[in-house]
Amino acid sequence: MARGTRPTSYSQEREDELEEERRLMYVAITRARKYLAVAYPAIGYSRQFGMTYNAPSRFIADIPYTLLEPWRVEVEEQ
Repeated sequence: MARGTRPTSYSQEREDELEEERRLMYVAITRARKYLAVAYPAIGYSRQFGMTYNAPSRFIADIPYTLLEPWRVEVEEQ
């Protein structure tokens, strides 16, 4: 759920396409029975910029904060 991947950068140009992606996310989220993890990678790759820091999708901002339990997973170097 990184910004630019959901919603895709292509759908942000047209309101109807953006709303369709929002509906698809709603359907995916409401199918969870007990738990749901919404994740995004902290670092990504862009053909234009190379390695970049990711931000969360704008759809995550639509989820009431009281329903969220933020976690941060870090990988230990060996």
